[in-house]
Amino acid sequence: MNAIAIAFQMLALPLAPVAQVIAVKRMSALLSVLIGHFFFGEKGLQARLTGAAIMVSGVVIMALR
Repeated sequence: MNAIAIAFQMLALPLAPVAQVIAVKRMSALLSVLIGHFFFGEKGLQARLTGAAIMVSGVVIMALR
């Protein structure tokens, strides 16, 4: 799965600014938090979601510029 993500990242680099491509890639942190909580029973969901929300809001701010 990681290889597919890297392939899509490399395809996106010529199409968008590098900072935006990397920022969108970092949005996977939100999915990782949710998968960790629901499938693996990890604790501290609120703190992890807060951190992930900060990262996602950064992506939204960049997209609006």
